[in-house]
Amino acid sequence: MSKRLPWPEDRVCEDCTTRFTTNWPQRLCNPCKYNRASRSTCETCGGKTGHSSQSRCGSCRYGVPPDLRPMSRVERAWLTGVVEGEGTFGRARRPGGQVRVVMTDQDVIQRLQSVTGLGMVHERGRRAAHHKSAWEWAVTRRESVSTLVDDIAPLTEVGHIASIPRQQEHFKSSWRWSVYNQPDSRRILSAILPMLGARRSERARYVLNLIGGE
Repeated sequence: MSKRLPWPEDRVCEDCTTRFTTNWPQRLCNPCKYNRASRSTCETCGGKTGHSSQSRCGSCRYGVPPDLRPMSRVERAWLTGVVEGEGTFGRARRPGGQVRVVMTDQDVIQRLQSVTGLGMVHERGRRAAHHKSAWEWAVTRRESVSTLVDDIAPLTEVGHIASIPRQQEHFKSSWRWSVYNQPDSRRILSAILPMLGARRSERARYVLNLIGGE
C-alpha cells in the first residue's frame, strides 16, 4: 500500500489534465482512478465490464434483454397469484431488484418461465433427505424485473407485493455530487457546519482538522 504524503500536494491528472489536491502519491484524480480500478475493458464492445475478472460486459455476455411475452387475462391473473402467494422480491446483491419463486412443483416453475418469457429456472436441490427437490424461477436482469413489475402491479392489491409500484423508485439511476479539491471542501464544510447535527458536526470537524480547515 502507498504511503501517505507528509503534506497535501497539488497535482495534474495524467488522464484528464484536471488539477487536484491529494494526500497520496497518485498520478490520477479520483474519478479517473476509480474509472480504471477493478474494471476491465469489454473485449467485444470496448465498454467497462464492471468487474476485473470479466472479459465481457453484461450486455455482451447475455445479449439484449428479452421482451415480456404477451399474456392473456387468465395467464396474467395466474402469474400474479403465483408470484404474490409464493414469490419474493428483494435487492440483495441486485441493485435493480429481483423476483424469485421457489417451490417443489417443477411444472409450475417451468410454466412461469414459458408464460412470461423471462428469467431462468434452477434446481435448488433437497433441504433434507426426506424432502422433495426444490425448483426456482428467478428474474434478476434489471430491465426484466422492471417490465414484470409494471405488468402485474395493477393486479396486486393485497399481500407483500402491494408496494411494488413504489419499489420502482429504487430502479432509477443514482447520481452523486463529489468535491475532490481540498480548498473547496474546506469552504463547503465550514459553510454547512452550523447547520449539522451533533454527530455529523463531529465528523465534519474531524475532516476539517485533517485538511487544515480549523
